[in-house]
Amino acid sequence: MICHQRKIKDEKRGKGWSPSDNRLDRAVVMEIPFRMARSFILQYEYLGTMPSGFRTAYGLFWDHTLGCCCVFGSPNPMQIAKSMFGGKHMDSIMQIHRGASTWWAHEHSASFLIGESLRRLKAKGWKAVVAFADPQAGEIGTVYQATNWLCCGLTTKRPDYLDSGGRRQVGVFRVTQDMTRTVRPRKWRYVYILDKRVRKDMRWIPVPYPKRNEPLPEEMPKEMEGA
Repeated sequence: MICHQRKIKDEKRGKGWSPSDNRLDRAVVMEIPFRMARSFILQYEYLGTMPSGFRTAYGLFWDHTLGCCCVFGSPNPMQIAKSMFGGKHMDSIMQIHRGASTWWAHEHSASFLIGESLRRLKAKGWKAVVAFADPQAGEIGTVYQATNWLCCGLTTKRPDYLDSGGRRQVGVFRVTQDMTRTVRPRKWRYVYILDKRVRKDMRWIPVPYPKRNEPLPEEMPKEMEGA
């Protein structure tokens, strides 16, 4: 299965401006504002939305033009942060919510930008970062595997509730008769430890990296349940 991000880039390939040289040693990493990140993500990321809980974003530029973007924020829901370390370090965890690159960006731009972003977050005192890869979008977390994250299995099986307009309900709400109960798609969980001292507190159990076109496992260890 080809991931959705690749499909979007292929559709845009050859259109518009592109640098004459896209080598990574010519690229510049900068922290960017919400508005710039939002404009980029809406064009290139398959969800086509910005997350709640935005904290920061980093961009990779060639000739002052943004070619790759990574958006960070608070874990959503916060149960993720509680589950990872058993309630510890909850205020020191970031989540990668969105990420995308243009068709002309270097093929390793995502891993390069994530690596630099992690170094900057560590310098600011963050202890860990969590990210998710959606198998329904053809994702297995390739970029996280390339940057040495820990894969911690799949999210827990749980239901979703859709309102009469097909919108997923989040937060605290009352289930009504006009809602439809569905199974929430499970995603791969990845964790990057920025502060090695918190590794001993992690409750999620690392597993081997998933491979493309490999069937999803039905079960996971009990210690990993919760997010």
